[in-house]
Amino acid sequence: MIFINFVFFISNILVIIFGYLIIKSNIEKKYVNKAIIDGIKKEINALIVQLNETTNDNITLIEERVKRLDRFLKIVDKRIAGLDSKIPDSWRDYDRPRQNIDNFLYSPQKVVKQTEKMAEIISSKEEKALAEETATNDALKNLSTPERVAYLFDNGWTAEAIKKKLDLSSGEMELLLNIQNLNND
Repeated sequence: MIFINFVFFISNILVIIFGYLIIKSNIEKKYVNKAIIDGIKKEINALIVQLNETTNDNITLIEERVKRLDRFLKIVDKRIAGLDSKIPDSWRDYDRPRQNIDNFLYSPQKVVKQTEKMAEIISSKEEKALAEETATNDALKNLSTPERVAYLFDNGWTAEAIKKKLDLSSGEMELLLNIQNLNND
């Protein structure tokens, strides 16, 4: 009987030890998993903070460039206005002596011949321009706006001409040029 009690006693101790080990391993798994999840959350939060900082830096750079471009546009507009006021005055002065000389040198036959030549030149230039315009329009049909800007810029169009052709605002135009690194700052 003592032997049976001893066996039961040992078996109870073994059951308690195995139960303790099983419970301990389950508890450790829960804490280890929670620690891993907390580590991942910290890394994700750090990445989000870094992305926000980078985004803010990029926005600040874009705003600075837009302000700088606005200043340049104001300066250019002032210069254009100044040149527009100077050009008509200089052309009047330039044409006066020429008009006096032309009255003496040109006969009506020369004027007719010269007019016909000018008309031929103008019509051939108009045909070339129309053909180029048609070819450009055909090429632009299936392109997105950024691709259109890049195509026209690569074909020698100025930013102002592209802006008028595609009906873009100054800001949109500059943004598209900057995004595609086509603008030479």
